[in-house]
Amino acid sequence: MTEVASSVVHEVLGQRAQDVDEPIIDYIINVLADDDFDFGLEGEGAFDAVGELLVAAGCVSDFNECRSVCSTLCEKFGKHGLVKDKPIMRSLATPLRMNDGMDEEEAPKKKPEPIEGPVLTERDKAKMERKKRKEERQRESEFQMHLAEMEATRAGMPVVCVNHDGGGGPAVKDIHMENFNISVGGRDLIVDGTVTLSFGRHYGLVGRNGTGKTTFLRYMAMHAIDGIPDNCQILHVEQEVAGDNTTALQCVLNTDIERTQLLEEEAQLIAQQRELEVEDATRKSNGELNGVMDKDVTAQRLEEIYKRLDAIDAYSAESRAATILAGLSFSPEMQQKATKAFSGGWRMRIALARALFIEPDLLLLDEPTNHLDLHAVLWLETYLTKWPKTFIVVSHAREFLNTVVTDILHLQAQKLTAYKGNYDTFERTREEQLKNKQKAFEANERSRSHMQGLSFSPEMQQKATKAFSGGWRMRIALARALFIEPDLLLLDEPTNHLDLHAVLWLETYLTKWPKTFIVVSHAREFLNTVVTDILHLQAQKLTAYKGNYDTFERTREEQLKNKQKAFEANERSRSHMQAFIDKFRYNAKRASLVQSRIKALDRMGYVDEVVNDPDYKFEFPTPDDRPGPPIISFSDASFGYPGGPLLFKNLNFGIDLDSRIAMVGPNGIGKSTILKLISGELQPSMGTVFRSAKVRIAVFSQHHVDGLDLTSNPLLYMMRCYPGVPEQKLRSHLGSLGVTGNLALQPMYTLSGGQKSRVAFAKITFKKPHILLLDEPSNHLDLDAVEALIQGLVLFQGGILMVSHDEHLISGSVEELWAVSEGKVTPFHGTFQDYKKMLQS
Repeated sequence: MTEVASSVVHEVLGQRAQDVDEPIIDYIINVLADDDFDFGLEGEGAFDAVGELLVAAGCVSDFNECRSVCSTLCEKFGKHGLVKDKPIMRSLATPLRMNDGMDEEEAPKKKPEPIEGPVLTERDKAKMERKKRKEERQRESEFQMHLAEMEATRAGMPVVCVNHDGGGGPAVKDIHMENFNISVGGRDLIVDGTVTLSFGRHYGLVGRNGTGKTTFLRYMAMHAIDGIPDNCQILHVEQEVAGDNTTALQCVLNTDIERTQLLEEEAQLIAQQRELEVEDATRKSNGELNGVMDKDVTAQRLEEIYKRLDAIDAYSAESRAATILAGLSFSPEMQQKATKAFSGGWRMRIALARALFIEPDLLLLDEPTNHLDLHAVLWLETYLTKWPKTFIVVSHAREFLNTVVTDILHLQAQKLTAYKGNYDTFERTREEQLKNKQKAFEANERSRSHMQGLSFSPEMQQKATKAFSGGWRMRIALARALFIEPDLLLLDEPTNHLDLHAVLWLETYLTKWPKTFIVVSHAREFLNTVVTDILHLQAQKLTAYKGNYDTFERTREEQLKNKQKAFEANERSRSHMQAFIDKFRYNAKRASLVQSRIKALDRMGYVDEVVNDPDYKFEFPTPDDRPGPPIISFSDASFGYPGGPLLFKNLNFGIDLDSRIAMVGPNGIGKSTILKLISGELQPSMGTVFRSAKVRIAVFSQHHVDGLDLTSNPLLYMMRCYPGVPEQKLRSHLGSLGVTGNLALQPMYTLSGGQKSRVAFAKITFKKPHILLLDEPSNHLDLDAVEALIQGLVLFQGGILMVSHDEHLISGSVEELWAVSEGKVTPFHGTFQDYKKMLQS
C-alpha cells in the first residue's frame, strides 16, 4: 500500500517531489497511506493534515494550489481504492469535525412568530434592501474620504531632519497659540483654544479617548495653528520608518542631512586631492600652474568643511545615535541590521530614536511607551527628564507621566487647560478646583433655594430686612443658619414662624442635612420626618435613643433588632460564598476548591459605589459554568518556529479560574507566543499543552484594531459577528463595556484607539469566557479607562493572564508575576516595584 501511495504522490507532485528532502516526502506518504486516514470532502482532510507542510517544503507555491493538489491526491487515491468512506478508527493526526456522527436530517424549523403590525410587501422589502445598500456605499465612501484626508495630512508633514541653523530668524523660545479652533469631519474638537508652551517645559497631554489629542498634535506638526513661528521645527512621532536596506544606525544618522552631505563632499575632495598629487609632477615639468591653483582651491574648501563639521558636532553624531538606539534596546548587532528586517514595533522605536537624535524645537510624542519593554521605558524616562527643550507627550502610563512631565494640558469639553506639576499633582489640583467650583455653585443655589423654600419670592429676596416683620426676620435668621452649614446647628421651635409650605420644605432640607443638628419642637410629624435620634430629658437624666419620635418609646430589644438587621444586610452579599467555605472546610477532597473560594472572598472585599461608574465601566460577564480542574496545563512543552531554534524548552505550569498573573519581560522574548500556545493558535513542538474541553478562552492582542471593520459601526459589527442574537442584547453588552448611546452607532474609523479597544473587548467577551488572555490591554486607553479596566478585572470571576508593562494596571489587578527570560517562564517572588529595582540595578 505504501508503494502505491508513493507512486501517486510522486505522480501528482512531479519534479518538485524530487527537490524536497526525502524524510519530508516519506512522512507525507506515510500519513496519506495510513489505513485510518480520512481524506475528507474533496481532500479537505489531506489539506488539514499536510497542507502547511507542503507549502513550507516548497512542494506547492501557495495554499490555493495546495488545496487543488490535495483534491487531486484524494481523487488518485480513490481510484486505487485507498480512500475509505467511513473509517472505524481515527488517527490522532486526523482533524476532528464537530458534526461527525450527527443526524443528517434537518432539524424541525421553529414556527415563525406572528408579526405585529402591517406585513411588508415584496416592493417594500426591495426598497429597504436598496436603502441598506445605499447606506453601506455611503459608509464606504466616507471611510475612503477619511483615508484620503489622512494621506493628505501625512503629505503635509515637514521633512524630518536635523536643523543646525534654526531655520532662520531668532531662536524659538515660548510658543503662544491663541483663539484657535480644530474640527474634524464637521465635529468641533477644540473651540477658542489658548495655550502657551514655555521653553524647556515638558507637557503631558491628557483627556478622554476621542477628545482630539492626536489631532491637536497633527495640527501643530503642520503649523496649522496661528502663533507657531515659521522657523520652529516640530516633529510628531506618529509613523514607523519605512523598511529598506538602510541600517538602523544609518537611518538615524541620515536625518542630519548637512552632515551627510559634508562627509560625502569631504570624501570626494580627498580623492580629488590624491589625483592632483599624482599629476602634480607632470604639471610642474610642463610649467603649468592650473594644477597648483586647483589644489589650493580644494584645500581651502576642505578647511571650510572641517570647520563646519566641528561647528555642528558631526564627529560625535554616530556615538550619540548609537547611545539612543542602545537605550531603546537595540544591541550593536541590531543597529547594523537593515530596517526592513525589523517588525513594525521595532521600526517605531527607530522613528522614536530619530526624533530624539534630531532634538527639534518642539517634540510631539503619541503613546511612546506602547512598543517598548520595561527596560526601554525606564531609559526613556531618564532621557526625557533631561530633555533641554519643549515636548508634549500623550500617554496612558500614569507613572511615566509622573516621571517625565512638568506640566499637564487637559483636553475636555472642547477646552484646553494647562496645569503645573505632574499627573498626580494635576489630579489633586483639578479635584480641588472642581470642589471649589461646585462649592461656589452650590452656595449660590443654596442661598436662592433657602429663601425660596422659606416662601421668599424673587421680589422679596431683594427687599431690605427692615421692611419685614419679626416673623419674617426670624425666617431670614433661619436661612442664614442653613446657608452657613455649621458643624452643629441648634434649632428651637423652628416651625413656629413657618407656614405649611415652608415646613414641608424645611423637612425635606433637614432630612438631607450632612452634619449634626439638635431641634426642639412640639410637632410630632416634623420630628418623625427630620430626626434620626431622640435625646430624652427626664428626672435630671439625659438618655439617647435611636430612631424618630415614634420609635423613641421602644425598648432596647428593638434597638438590638435593628442593629442585627443592619449587620445581616451588610453580610448578605458575602453569605453564599461563606456558606460553601463552611460546608466543605474539613472535606479533604474539596480542599482546593475551598481555598479557591477563600481567595475569591478576600479578593472581592467590600466593593464601594465608585466601582459602578456610570460614565466609564468595564463589566466583564460572569461565566455561567465553572469547569473542573485542570483547566490549562503545560507538561514539558517546548516550542520553536519552523526552521528556527527553540524559543522555550520544557515549560511546566498551569492556569486555573483563580489565576491572576502578569507576564513581564523584554519585547521579543516570546510573551505573546506563550499566549498563542495557551489559546491553541500555536501547537508545541514537543511536550503537551492541555486545555479543558469546556473552557472558553478570550484573547485580546496588541493588534486588535486590525481585525475591526472600520467601515461599520460597533453595533453592526457585533451583529455580523453574532448573527441571530437580538439587537438589544448586543447593545446591552456593548454598554457594559462603555460603548453606549450614539457611540455604538458611529463609524469605527471615527472612534479613538481606546474606544476601538472597548469594541474589541465586547467582541471577545460576549460568550462569557472563563479565561482572559490580555496582550497589552492598556494600549490606546486613556487614564480613566485604565482605572475602569482595573475595577472590571478585579470583579471578573475567572482567570486572567496578561502581558503588560503598565505598573498601575499590574499592581491593581493581578496577584502574581511571571518573568519570561532565556526560554523559561518562572514565578517572580516580589512586587512589580521589586522587579523594576532589579532591572535598574
